[in-house]
Amino acid sequence: LLGNVGNAAVAFAAGMGAGKIVLAGQDYGYTDGKWGADDREYLPDVGWQRYAPDHEALLARRTGKLTVDGIGGPVETYGPYLTYRDGLYRLVEQWKLDVVNATGGGILTQLPQGVLADLVAQLRQNHSAEAARARLAAAGG
Repeated sequence: LLGNVGNAAVAFAAGMGAGKIVLAGQDYGYTDGKWGADDREYLPDVGWQRYAPDHEALLARRTGKLTVDGIGGPVETYGPYLTYRDGLYRLVEQWKLDVVNATGGGILTQLPQGVLADLVAQLRQNHSAEAARARLAAAGG
């Protein structure tokens, strides 16, 4: 049912009692021709440095690519990503979760869409008193 880290994070958040779960960076496809997020590497003389993998070369070697309908048009993806997507849909349905996709693209077309900044502002406004009480309780007050 889970299949990937994103779906496991949704299950974890739900298990911890999250009322609304907002997805960011869960496109389940090769958005803008990128294999994945840029990464960081540690160089002893310099410290942590950001680097971008050669996405074009990685995608050229990838077998099993598919093009499916996505948010805003066709999205190139990979067979297992469709399984992850369908697993997420089942998880949301079976657990009756309130999940909003704020990724801004990808193949999660059956979830409500939102803009991340707007959703964060809404959550802050609606839950600021609850968050303040929780922080106070966590600090022993």
